[in-house]
Amino acid sequence: MSYDLGSLMHYSPTEFSKRYNRYAITSNDPRYQQTIGNRMGLSFKDSKMINTRYCSNICKRKLECKNGGYTDPNNCRQCRCPDGLGGTYCDQLAVGNVPSCGGLELNATTEWQSIHSPRLRSNIRCYWRIRSPVGERLALYVQNISFPCRNACQNFVEVKYTHDKTLSGARFCCESNKKIFISDNNEVLVILRTSSYLSSDYTGFELFYKKHGSNLFKKKDKLKEIILS
Repeated sequence: MSYDLGSLMHYSPTEFSKRYNRYAITSNDPRYQQTIGNRMGLSFKDSKMINTRYCSNICKRKLECKNGGYTDPNNCRQCRCPDGLGGTYCDQLAVGNVPSCGGLELNATTEWQSIHSPRLRSNIRCYWRIRSPVGERLALYVQNISFPCRNACQNFVEVKYTHDKTLSGARFCCESNKKIFISDNNEVLVILRTSSYLSSDYTGFELFYKKHGSNLFKKKDKLKEIILS
């Protein structure tokens, strides 16, 4: 079973530390450092484990849920889906609550393209799904990150770039080095989430993406200096 760094049960980064501003726990993948220590609620995988253990006999007929979803014990005609996915069988992108990013399907090309967050306010839920052709992967990086910076993000952009979409993704709420990372497969989910108490002083994020496999840097590629700075 894959390890979920966004589990409610995971220790916070400063747990066991003698100084509140010193990390005692660090993630092997530094992009997940602000994912660990989640206290906002159960992760999808937390809920799935509990429901599988205690509620698996409620629905007589199991649905053929996709992407790691499972039959919802509170509604046996519907799958309960990983964050970022929706539809009856978890084969669709979730629907957000902001018209400009309510659920956007994007196709990667050999050129850099970008996602810009909408104007931030409280309680935003936005979803994007980026795809490349089957058999190819995606190159991505995040920059201009503007959220309240916390040891464990409460307002953030989350990037699910591993093959297992039931796991919490890498959450970004603090400005970091603009390093390219590569997805496990041809599909990446991007989630924007804000809390009920976010002020309007923050601008969100920019995420850049392209197909991986072609030359990442071309002579005409003006983003090279930005990425490596």
